[in-house]
Amino acid sequence: MLDKLVGREICLLGSLVSASPDHMKLKLKTPDDQIVDVTLPTPIDVSEPSLFAFFLSISIGYIIDQYPLILAALMRERSSAQGRVIEVVGKPRTNPSMYLEGTGQPIVFSDDASKSFDMEMYSEAVKMTATYEECYFQSNPSKC
Repeated sequence: MLDKLVGREICLLGSLVSASPDHMKLKLKTPDDQIVDVTLPTPIDVSEPSLFAFFLSISIGYIIDQYPLILAALMRERSSAQGRVIEVVGKPRTNPSMYLEGTGQPIVFSDDASKSFDMEMYSEAVKMTATYEECYFQSNPSKC
């Protein structure tokens, strides 16, 4: 379906499969089980703010003493981003293969929201929107 929307601004939602080390490129698995490459204008932040804030609040001595445990927690946090639901607004492009060029900052769902999100139901809603496109109106605030 993405190939029919080349050049139009769309909202793509999917589960994170992988991210480049600089977090500027993602692979998302869409509700219809397609893997889509996504390029972003700015790096995505998939960290849990509560864990980061905790590390900022503790002393350097504690960090040195607890380094192995802290490193393990950070590695778990980094790997836990995989599978999280992410919403990206952008434009599908072909060069030479299909990808999405993100135009804004993605929305990263929390772990809890990602686990409870019903991808099958969302996929059905997207199919209905495509089937009955004449009944679906998308507003553009900049044109109002």
